[in-house]
Amino acid sequence: MAATRGPPGRAEMSLREAGRRGGEAVKDTYGPDYFSRIGTTGGEVVNLSRGSAFYAAIGRKGGAEVKRTHGPGFFQEIGRRGGEAVRDRHDRG
Repeated sequence: MAATRGPPGRAEMSLREAGRRGGEAVKDTYGPDYFSRIGTTGGEVVNLSRGSAFYAAIGRKGGAEVKRTHGPGFFQEIGRRGGEAVRDRHDRG
């Protein structure tokens, strides 16, 4: 069961529901593109404070985890699929 909080006698709300309602309120107040703007701003701040080496490090960690989880052949497979998609798009265009 979901975690609930609140004073006794009030309808209980899960943490997930509270987050969803909060997100909807923010969207209603600032518009749906607000989330994109704050994400971009946050990314710029991280880039300025940590630099490109930070992104290289997390990319290596992520790649290593994908390799561990799916095996090295996974990269070949997704590369092949991507190449086929591009080829098909150009053939149709």
